[in-house]
Amino acid sequence: MMRDVPESFSAWSDGARALAAMLVVASHARDVVMVDYPHRSGWLAFYAVTGPGHSGVILFFVLSGFWIGRAVWRRRAAQAFWQDYAVDRLTRLGIVLLPALLLTGALDTLGLHGLHLPLYAGRTGAHSLTENVAATLGSWVFVGNLVFLQTIAVPPFGSNGPLWSLAWEFCYYLWFPALVLSLARRRPSPALAALAAAFFNPALLGGFACWLSGWLLFIAVARGRRLPRAAPAAAALLFLALLAASGARRQGWTDLPLAIGFALLLFTLAQSGRRLPRWLAPLAAFGRRASFSLYAIHYPIIALAGGWLTGPARLAPSPVAVLWVLGLFALCLAAAWLFAAQTEARTGWLRARLRPGAAAGRLATTP
Repeated sequence: MMRDVPESFSAWSDGARALAAMLVVASHARDVVMVDYPHRSGWLAFYAVTGPGHSGVILFFVLSGFWIGRAVWRRRAAQAFWQDYAVDRLTRLGIVLLPALLLTGALDTLGLHGLHLPLYAGRTGAHSLTENVAATLGSWVFVGNLVFLQTIAVPPFGSNGPLWSLAWEFCYYLWFPALVLSLARRRPSPALAALAAAFFNPALLGGFACWLSGWLLFIAVARGRRLPRAAPAAAALLFLALLAASGARRQGWTDLPLAIGFALLLFTLAQSGRRLPRWLAPLAAFGRRASFSLYAIHYPIIALAGGWLTGPARLAPSPVAVLWVLGLFALCLAAAWLFAAQTEARTGWLRARLRPGAAAGRLATTP
């Protein structure tokens, strides 16, 4: 018999979501401001902490697989499944994505045409921005990103390369329920056609395997049993080792082991009954309210501010360079918190107005 997710797990999940977004931001801030690791032992720890940005996206995939998989599984028998599901997913993504694209266009235009920063031409050596941004600021690229076709039919919009993962997430939002409903109802779902996206970008399949780790985590949590209190510590050590390895190697084959290690850590936390420490409550609150906004808007902010600070070339490691990285990190956190208050915080309001029958209900009550 399957049980629901323990109440304490939500806080761990929110904290992990914040951590994943912060890993991405720290990695990009350091990459824009500072040169690659100079192989001096005194800087190893700093570069190790700011290295696993891609790994943060994999953590997002696992968390998404858990919560979306849970929602699909619980609602799979609903007759109006696709209507409600589409409203939930499109409002969650769209209310952040559209203003994030507009912000990206505005900041990139300022940096490219107003300040003529070398970073936007891909000339500073930053690995996160190697092409001329002017080529990806067109209206068709904007529209393609708005309908989640980046990396499938168009590149990510402007400097905002991290938007690649939103297209991948959107594919998984379609693939997973299409497969589940096809099996549950014993007839192919028309949404299976979305699997064709993998023809244009085969790497989607590897990401889906990581995403499914989150779904398997949900099944394990729902059917599992309590574990020894020492289990989370052991799982944490394994996860940190995998995180360090994935950050150092930066190879595609490290993604799935990292996803499985992270899922194992979350499983031990859920099953052990441990609660998130109070001192981490602000981290969980940020993850719950603003982690998506942080991910969606951080890079154009870093590109403009970091590109202005560094000029034609990235900086060698120094205390001043570290302060600039930390300053960019703090700037992104503050901007995301404000941005989320006007976007993510209004998701429920938007959903209530887009659900089938909502408009008719409002008209019926209008004087």
